[in-house]
Amino acid sequence: MLPMHDVRPPWLEEFGPEYCVPYEITSDPQLVDVSWHGDLAPSFQLAGFVNDERDVRLWVGHPDPQLRDEEWAGYGLKRFHISTARDGFRYWLWTDDVFEAIALLKSRAREVRS
Repeated sequence: MLPMHDVRPPWLEEFGPEYCVPYEITSDPQLVDVSWHGDLAPSFQLAGFVNDERDVRLWVGHPDPQLRDEEWAGYGLKRFHISTARDGFRYWLWTDDVFEAIALLKSRAREVRS
């Protein structure tokens, strides 16, 4: 029998435990962790929309505003944001409310696909 290996989620592997992605995001079965080391922060997409050309994502900044990337500074250093790559890169929401961010990701991903 082969030994069991810990499988760390991409956000944890790429950004470390200090990013503390909220349980509301990591436990939602509709959200897929698409975090990548070349990105500024962990990111998630709606299941069924991963690798979609519109690239609608929920980004999770560091819990400490002082440790967030400079790009966050222009938007009030809110922890969560939703973006799309459709028609050029643009942001729809910057918020500190995880529930608001998840709800908007789900609605925008479906809207953009139509």
